[in-house]
Amino acid sequence: MNFIYNVVSDNKLTEFARGHKNGFFGALVLGLIALGSLTASLMIRQIQ
Repeated sequence: MNFIYNVVSDNKLTEFARGHKNGFFGALVLGLIALGSLTASLMIRQIQ
């Protein structure tokens, strides 16, 4: 579990979003990640 957490923490997108948390790019990256995960979950539901 700790290994997974470390991989997520070292993720470049996470670092980028964290570094620009108060800026436009941070919001854009976080929005894209949220949109991508939402789209993926919807696609998985349709396939099943």
